[in-house]
Amino acid sequence: MWAFARLQIPDERFFDLLGDMCVRKMELFNAQNLTNVVWAYATVGLRHERCFAATVACSLRALDGFNAQNLSNTIWAYARSEFYSPNLIAAIAARTASKLHEFNCQNLSNTAWAIGRRVSEGPEVKHPAEKAVYHRALTLIVQEAHRRLDEMEAQNLVSLGYAIVISNFEAPDFLFRALPERLAKVCGRANAQDLSNAVWATAKVGGGNSDQTGARTFFIVEEEVLRRGAARLENPQNISNTAWAFAKAGQGSDGLWALLADAATRRMSQFKAQNCSNTLYAFAVAQRKDHHALFEAVSREILQRAETDLGSQDLANMSWALATLGFVMPEDDGGRGTLQKRGGVTNNVTTAPWLGPTLEALSRGAQRSCRKFNPQHLANTAWAYAKLNKRDPQLMEHIARAAEPILDSFKPQEISNMTYAFAKTQSARGSEFLFASIAKQVTRRVEEFGPQDVSNTLWAFAASDAPLGTDLFVACAPIVARNMRNQKMDWRTPQRVATVAWSYARAAVYAPDLFQALADAALAILDDFLAVDVSNVAWAFAAAGETDRSDLYEALFERARVLGAVFAPQELANVVWSYAGLDDPEACRRMWCFMFEGPPWDPNQLDEVAKSQLQQAWLRLTRDSRITGEVPPLPEAWRRDFAESFKITEKSLGSRTQDQVSFVLNEIGWSHSTEHYDSESGLSLDMAQIPTKTAVEFDGPVHYFANEPWMLTGRSKLKRRLLDLTGWEVVYIDYRDWDSATDKVDCVFKAFAKHGVDPQVAQRDAHLTRALPEAESSADFVQLQRYAQQRLMPTFTPGDGAGFVVDYTPGGGGAPGHYGV
Repeated sequence: MWAFARLQIPDERFFDLLGDMCVRKMELFNAQNLTNVVWAYATVGLRHERCFAATVACSLRALDGFNAQNLSNTIWAYARSEFYSPNLIAAIAARTASKLHEFNCQNLSNTAWAIGRRVSEGPEVKHPAEKAVYHRALTLIVQEAHRRLDEMEAQNLVSLGYAIVISNFEAPDFLFRALPERLAKVCGRANAQDLSNAVWATAKVGGGNSDQTGARTFFIVEEEVLRRGAARLENPQNISNTAWAFAKAGQGSDGLWALLADAATRRMSQFKAQNCSNTLYAFAVAQRKDHHALFEAVSREILQRAETDLGSQDLANMSWALATLGFVMPEDDGGRGTLQKRGGVTNNVTTAPWLGPTLEALSRGAQRSCRKFNPQHLANTAWAYAKLNKRDPQLMEHIARAAEPILDSFKPQEISNMTYAFAKTQSARGSEFLFASIAKQVTRRVEEFGPQDVSNTLWAFAASDAPLGTDLFVACAPIVARNMRNQKMDWRTPQRVATVAWSYARAAVYAPDLFQALADAALAILDDFLAVDVSNVAWAFAAAGETDRSDLYEALFERARVLGAVFAPQELANVVWSYAGLDDPEACRRMWCFMFEGPPWDPNQLDEVAKSQLQQAWLRLTRDSRITGEVPPLPEAWRRDFAESFKITEKSLGSRTQDQVSFVLNEIGWSHSTEHYDSESGLSLDMAQIPTKTAVEFDGPVHYFANEPWMLTGRSKLKRRLLDLTGWEVVYIDYRDWDSATDKVDCVFKAFAKHGVDPQVAQRDAHLTRALPEAESSADFVQLQRYAQQRLMPTFTPGDGAGFVVDYTPGGGGAPGHYGV
């Protein structure tokens, strides 16, 4: 048996027969015989269950007679065969202490490797006594290896380092400092497994990025791998582990990555699912984008295996990797993906026609196994599809269903990533239960959340198409304000200030203390603001009604002048609109002039909301008599375009409750037009009596803050200011007064009296002669109004969201070298 193993002859029938014979005669075997039996099976990669079980029983009785070589080879063989007998492996580990002086360097590394495999790959070690045995054995082996460091060969150090890493044992510095020198002497003779394990173990303990942490190991392995060429890099596990290690350590030349891509592409059909996902993951971490043949080869495997062979880790990692590499699905490209290589230059974009089918296959696989996904898999998959610009409602629905019951186990960053993804893909509507649960989680655990987790979660709730979470915003406000005031640098960044301010303004949550802290932070770091930061902060403070901060607006104006022509038209529209709401109209005029100082720009680049904002600013500038300076004229074509956009956006908030008000006005004899468009100003009026230039505005919930329901938002204040400037007499009826009134006619007359307007109707004691039209419920009305309001606000996405590199480690290599017995 030993001889056949040494000659690498894995004859299954022969080994089955010999195994049966061994079982019958096992009681006669001595320590050397017992060791040779299991060693032979492990070496040829075969297993005989009854023979192994009998060998365990006999070995436990004869263990006192085992020498160092017997102990080492036996524990190695069982680990190599994945036959983890806790009693025997723990017993051999315990014997290590008394025999350690007899161990040679190979025995030390093989024993450590086997213990590592037992701890990482075998059944969970639950008993404290067993854990203590393994910890003590590894401690003694490491101490002995340090004492004999001059005797340790490179392969011994590699195997020992690998064992320590997979055991989650604290890695000693001496091991990885000594490895490069030893490896340099023997790398020409080292097998591919040793080279792969050397960089894998070094990277796993966080080394490889400097000479002090083992960077030279990577240089040595790279030189040897390049010398041998792709043809010698045959084992899929070695290819994927080597790629992972170089990516994790941030190492590897273009030549090495090209070789790894070539080797992987050639052998992709032989790759296991995990090898495929590990390799793609590594190229994503390393941002190696120029290997299209490899990506297409991985895509072909995904199409074949997504629904059968790919596990949850593989599906999540592959989605994450494609997103991290920079692939996107353009909305107008018929399913053909693209890859942006560098910056925003058009000729750096490469088409990827295989991307659409690949993402659909990954989605099908994820939907089938979504319930098996852990929190990181769910968060990363959702984030990836958002980053890839791939809307997949069915996938997001499955993710929502799988995530909601296990939300307690999500880390803050995972919650942030997933929430961001649902908002960016407009998938929040329909996932209200998930968002409600997320709001409760964040409210309860907000102190655990880092600055990016908080800001991106707030952004997601504010930007989502299912507005929720007022309590969440209220709970976060004092924490964010405190951190801003404490001048914590990871909180006081331009994008953080802009994102938080924008989120509270868009969610219509009143938080004056927070906005004071944000204003102080903005003034302190204003020199770091980009154009987008100036735009978003200015818009947010205006939309939140914080228009009395002349110091902040003056500083933002000066920063805008410093930045000059870098503003995009959309950003300019946001800034100009924000200054239109200030008490001082001269500030608005100066910003309007600034808008026209730069190079000409095309208004067709603006969306309807931006054009509407500019129309409001134009109204303020042309109607406010306090304006004394020159106002650059607006081209007639632009003026018509902006006014039409204002008309469109202003008409989007009608409701059946508003129809009730109109019905009552008609009943009392107050004739009027509904949704009247004032062509002179571009303003839309809910109900207007044109001859008397009197209007009735029905103020729904979007006119007020969500948490302070009697306070008007900045948008509502600006509209009222514009109505005053255009000469209309306006009566405002609040939706809560209307909802609570039992006498709707009386409610109307009280509103006219409150605003000092005479309705000029004869039927002051009129009563309704017909039933009121049916209206929405109060809850539905609030929800519909909040949802409709989303269309009236500018959009903003904070970078790519909270995407992150998972600290993921692929499976390790095979067994280390060993001696025959």
